[in-house]
Amino acid sequence: MRWRLNNPEKRLAHQAVQTAIRNGKLLKKPCEICGSLLNIHAHHDDYCNQLNVIWLCHTHHMERHEMLKAREAKL
Repeated sequence: MRWRLNNPEKRLAHQAVQTAIRNGKLLKKPCEICGSLLNIHAHHDDYCNQLNVIWLCHTHHMERHEMLKAREAKL
């Protein structure tokens, strides 16, 4: 609940992706790094572009966030 209140832009992007998948406008794809079909996440580099996602397995999704955090820390 707290996450939803603190991250409205991210929540809207997640909802848009789920709606697009449900309506057949967006299709889940294999992980873009390893090709896995298990536990696939839609990753947003920019939450303003709600349907512009890359498909990553859970492991690579978490690695992507760690890489982005490290990049931001250097700025």
